[in-house]
Amino acid sequence: MTVCTFHALGYQILKDELAIDWILIDREDQENLLLELGCDKRELKDTLAQITEAKQSLQMPLESDESFGPWYWEYQNRLSELGLLDMDDLIFRSTRLLLDEPDLAERLREHFQWIMVDEY
Repeated sequence: MTVCTFHALGYQILKDELAIDWILIDREDQENLLLELGCDKRELKDTLAQITEAKQSLQMPLESDESFGPWYWEYQNRLSELGLLDMDDLIFRSTRLLLDEPDLAERLREHFQWIMVDEY
């Protein structure tokens, strides 16, 4: 039996399947990273909201696509360079991995035959 949050399960999937120990950053770290990239301090709240919206929509950052704000691609690129994940990445990256790797998705379906969700 496994008892965990969606975020914890996402982290475990990424750690097990990609064999990388990611470092999880909090909101303050996210803001500092965006500031280092040159984002205006007055735009931080809106920029992070746009990045969250993109990840929740499972949208990959494209260098030429600014539909989710001009900072998404640079932000994700920098996170990857530093081996960092934000909370949205735990769901976004694990979901993308399961969509891109059907064999992995099937293995997890067999492993987790029953799932109970509380307070979604």
